[in-house]
Amino acid sequence: MTLNNRYKAVQKELRRIYPLKDRTMQAFINSAEAADKPRTIAGIKRLAKQLKKASEGQLQHMQALEKAARIAGHTSFKDAQHTLASDK
Repeated sequence: MTLNNRYKAVQKELRRIYPLKDRTMQAFINSAEAADKPRTIAGIKRLAKQLKKASEGQLQHMQALEKAARIAGHTSFKDAQHTLASDK
């Protein structure tokens, strides 16, 4: 699975798991698709914070970190930490 296909699969999963009553989360997902994917741990954490805020309490912080790491192309947040730490 290519990185782009994985990214689209994660976005589809977000839409399935968190059905929207309003368009706040949908607007965020659309803007995240257009934006560059995070390439650092700090970027993943920033995206997770935005995901959590946009979900209006539906996501816990760790769940948001996992989703953000998947959007960035990693299998999990722990994998992202390991991979990006070894790139230094």
